[in-house]
Amino acid sequence: MWQIAAATGWSVRYILWGVNYQALRMMLADAPRYIKKKEKRQTLSGFVQSRLKQNRQNGKTR
Repeated sequence: MWQIAAATGWSVRYILWGVNYQALRMMLADAPRYIKKKEKRQTLSGFVQSRLKQNRQNGKTR
């Protein structure tokens, strides 16, 4: 609620009594936020492929 008050300049009283609840929910959903980047899961096939590429670059073959 304080985010909306700061962004729009509306009073808290107006937000509580003058704005539709669904409109407030949409405003909060559209608000910018930080989303953490997910790490890639390493799979066995990814490990094997990366080792093969590394071995080829070093000139080693198995």
